[in-house]
Amino acid sequence: PEGKLPIEYEEISGTLAPGSGGAMGQNLRTWDKNSWFGLVVPPTSVDPMGEAIHFKMRIPTKASYLTHPELQGRLIISMEPDMTSFLGPITLQGTWMPWEGVPPDSVYYYSGGEVGVATVTQVSANRYQVTFQVNHFSDWELGPEPRKR
Repeated sequence: PEGKLPIEYEEISGTLAPGSGGAMGQNLRTWDKNSWFGLVVPPTSVDPMGEAIHFKMRIPTKASYLTHPELQGRLIISMEPDMTSFLGPITLQGTWMPWEGVPPDSVYYYSGGEVGVATVTQVSANRYQVTFQVNHFSDWELGPEPRKR
C-alpha cells in the first residue's frame, strides 16, 4: 500500500578468511536489551582455496516489527551475500522477539523450499535463543510453520 514505510534492518557484518572459521555476533541496538544475534562457522566449513567472505547479517529493527503486522510471529534473518555456500554446516543464532513473549512450541526455519526445525533455548526469564544450521546464506524466516506461498 502507498505510504507504507519500508522495513528497516539492523546489520552485523564481518569477514571470514579462507579456511578459517569464527564465532561472531552482538546485541542489537534497536531491540530490547540482551537481544543477541550471531553465527558460528567451523574452519572446516570454509573453503581454504576460496575467497574471503565479507558477510552481512540483517535483522528487521524493532520499530519495523511493530509497524509491519506481516512480520508478527516471524523472525527474519537475512544473510548476505545471498547463496554463499559452505563446505559444511554453519550455525545461525538469534533472539526470539522479546515483545512477542514465548515462541511457538516448534520453530521452523525456511528459505524457498528448504525447511528445518530450529532449537529454542530459554536463556533468561523472557529471552529465548533460536539456533539452526544451514550450509548457505539466504533470507531465512523462522516461525510456527512455513507460510504457503
